[in-house]
Amino acid sequence: MKFLFIIFGAGYTFWFLFLLIGEFVSSFKKRPSQRNDSEMTPEDSVTYFSKQIQKNPRDTAAYLARSTAFYHLEQFDLAIADCDTVTQLEPQNHFAYFNRGAVYALHKEFEKAIVELTHCLELKPDLADALFNRAYSYSSIGNIDSALSDFNRLVELGPHNPQHYHTRGHFLLQLQKYPEAAQDYTLAIQYAPQEWEYYFNRGCAYSKQGKLKAARSDFERALELNPFDETIRLNPEDMESYQQRGNLYFCAEQYQNALDDFIQIPEPSTELQVLIGYCYLRSDDVEKAKSIFREALEQNVYGEAINLNSADSTLFLDRAYLLLNLDEFERAIEDLTHAMNLGEQSAELLAARGTAYYELHHFQKAKLDFEAAIQQAPEFHPGYNGLAWMMATCPDPEFRDARQSLGLARKNLELHPEPEWSDLGTLAAALAATGDFEEAIRMGKESLSLAPKHEQAECETRLECYERHEVYIDTTE
Repeated sequence: MKFLFIIFGAGYTFWFLFLLIGEFVSSFKKRPSQRNDSEMTPEDSVTYFSKQIQKNPRDTAAYLARSTAFYHLEQFDLAIADCDTVTQLEPQNHFAYFNRGAVYALHKEFEKAIVELTHCLELKPDLADALFNRAYSYSSIGNIDSALSDFNRLVELGPHNPQHYHTRGHFLLQLQKYPEAAQDYTLAIQYAPQEWEYYFNRGCAYSKQGKLKAARSDFERALELNPFDETIRLNPEDMESYQQRGNLYFCAEQYQNALDDFIQIPEPSTELQVLIGYCYLRSDDVEKAKSIFREALEQNVYGEAINLNSADSTLFLDRAYLLLNLDEFERAIEDLTHAMNLGEQSAELLAARGTAYYELHHFQKAKLDFEAAIQQAPEFHPGYNGLAWMMATCPDPEFRDARQSLGLARKNLELHPEPEWSDLGTLAAALAATGDFEEAIRMGKESLSLAPKHEQAECETRLECYERHEVYIDTTE
């Protein structure tokens, strides 16, 4: 029996970057050096402050304000030149270093940004915007520990600011400190209980801990609070909102709604095509799903991202799940093991690799991975389901244990938000293994009634075994 695995990596990364960049830009705009010129266009601001500078060439506030206007016009060299003038006139003016660091960061010159922002913080150690921007710059070059250090200081400075907890949660998640990330998201929710993205990201942290019930609850709450329904109503051509709402539907397991949103996008990326494939898979259109998956692999999906950031374990997880659903188990194991070597220790990885090992008849390795998944995340039901199925149906009798299988299958149902046909099928197999064929038949029929079309023939075969009072042994290759 095959098990479907889906990871939230791609969706999560998109939100993370969107929120961080938005906050970064807003912090740049909030500098006190702007002199209440918010109603002027950038062009007007350049004209106005240039006149001020002509009147007084030592007016550092005017140079700083004009640097902001140049930034909005994407004239980064001129913005930096104005900052240079300020540091020549006032070497201790921390805003000049702040502005210059912000421009470098927005120009993706993060090493230079860090130097400037560090100098700014030497002059003004508790400037929250500088700490935030430096944290973002550190994260952009992969220095997550330093980014986290800056956010720890931000939280100390603003213990009631939900955005600080929320963004620190992202860094903790990257460090695979999942409980700590979830705790930060919870604190953010306490201060801002109507912010949909706080629930969404806590759901991601819960899913990494194997707390799938809690994760699904958060994803559903994020969907209730989402702003995209209204955005799409006002502007039906807003493709970004369709994609973002589709991500939410997808994570809340509302696959048809997700598909309806995703297909609105005229030229979806290859990564989005993969999500569309998962939607078709969950809608029982297996052939279409696999066709999309094969095409994505041919286009080297995730390959470019891996080349740019080979230390990102979630990219290997994404590709491994794709390979699993194409029955390319050896390649999936390679990616899953590589992700583990990069530090990924989530229960979903272990359960997925256990499934791949089982399909290749590497039963001892499969058993160890399923057991490790359960030990690591006692609320992660796929680990129980995989091990229960193996102990009930394994073709090698050394790995069968009917009593343990039944306990695991029942625990799986207890933890599952909404038990599916495969969970009931596992319980039926475990019941048959213990000799309770009457109950196995009842569970087998219920599993068959819920099974997608492409799984019904296998469900019927198992049910016939139970009706003959025979234990089902999984001999499929």
